[in-house]
Amino acid sequence: MNKKLLALTIILLFGAVIATSISLQSVKNSTKHHIDKPHNPDAYAINLHYTQLDTNGKVKNIIHTPKLLHYPFENSADFETPDITIINPKAKPWHITAQRGHSVQGTKIVTLIDQVKMHQNASHNNKEMTITTSRATIDLHNKYISTDQFVTIMQPGITTTAIGANADLDKKIVNLLSNVHEIYDPKKYTN
Repeated sequence: MNKKLLALTIILLFGAVIATSISLQSVKNSTKHHIDKPHNPDAYAINLHYTQLDTNGKVKNIIHTPKLLHYPFENSADFETPDITIINPKAKPWHITAQRGHSVQGTKIVTLIDQVKMHQNASHNNKEMTITTSRATIDLHNKYISTDQFVTIMQPGITTTAIGANADLDKKIVNLLSNVHEIYDPKKYTN
């Protein structure tokens, strides 16, 4: 009887090893198919702080986000509450925030979504400026921002609204696209 019990134990152990091997191979294959799909995340980062330098080693842009998911498709990423600083050596930096963000081509093109706020502090060359909108696209390499949404631009004593805007941050030019309205309040204006 001991020989029958030993033979049965060996057969059961052999069966368990084969079943485990088949199961592990199945999980490995299904995970590989999931990861290889370009629209599935292939990496993530928590509390990401990314500093982009120019060819001379000087800071061009800084991106901070508490959470980033990267996708192989178009080398894209989704951000939670992105906080972007665009450095301009001729003026104060632009500080840009939003509720969500999506980038393509690495960080070349970033689309900001919901409660987009762009702010530049005053300097000797310009007054403080805050631009708000619901959606904007930033070309970080060319320092160019565009939106087709409702825009509010606030400077001391002046509030301007429009539908759509294009801004070249290097040239300090903001083109408002349509339905432009401006309110001037001399009491709030400062020189």
